[in-house]
Amino acid sequence: MISENERAAASHDFDLGIAGFRYSDLFDAVRLADLAEAFYNELDEREPVVGEALRKYLAARGEGFERRAASKILTDSAPFLSDFVAKMFRIEAECSELEKEILVQNPVWRYKFFVQRRAIKRYKAEQIADLKEQELWIGLTELRNKGFDDTLVRDEELSIAEMTAKLLDAEEALTKDPNTDVKETL
Repeated sequence: MISENERAAASHDFDLGIAGFRYSDLFDAVRLADLAEAFYNELDEREPVVGEALRKYLAARGEGFERRAASKILTDSAPFLSDFVAKMFRIEAECSELEKEILVQNPVWRYKFFVQRRAIKRYKAEQIADLKEQELWIGLTELRNKGFDDTLVRDEELSIAEMTAKLLDAEEALTKDPNTDVKETL
C-alpha cells in the first residue's frame, strides 16, 4: 500500500543534486540510508577527522560521549551537512547569499558577549544609575560620526556592535604586540 506522502512525492519527483538520488528517495528508508551514507562519504573526503568522529558518534548512538565532545562533533559536522543539503536541493547560491546576510550580524553577538563577560562585571548597578545617558549618547554618536563613519550605513545596534568589535580587535592586537599600529586594526 502506497502512503499519501509517497504518492505526493512520486507526483512531484525530480533528480536531486546528489548523483543517483531523486526526491522520492527521501520517502524510502533504504534510499534515505543510502543518501546518508553519501553524506558521510563526502564528509570523509572533505574533512576526514570530522567524518571519522561523526561515524564513531553515530555508531555508538551518542552513548559514552561527554556532552561537550558530542556537541563539538555535531557542530563541526553541521556546516558540511548544510552544504550537502544545499547541493541536494540545488540552492547553493541562495544559501551563500543568506550566509552573507547572517555574517553581517556577527558583531552583535560579539558585542553581547563583551557586555556579558566584561562590562557587567566592571560596573555595579548603582554606578550605571548615576551615568548621564544623554551625555553618553551624544559622546557615542560623535565617536561614531568621526571615528567609525563606515558604520553609519548600519542601524544603531549593528553600528555600535561593529564599533565595539573593532575596538576589541585593536585591544587584542595591542596586548599581543605593543608595536601594532592601532589604525590598521580599526
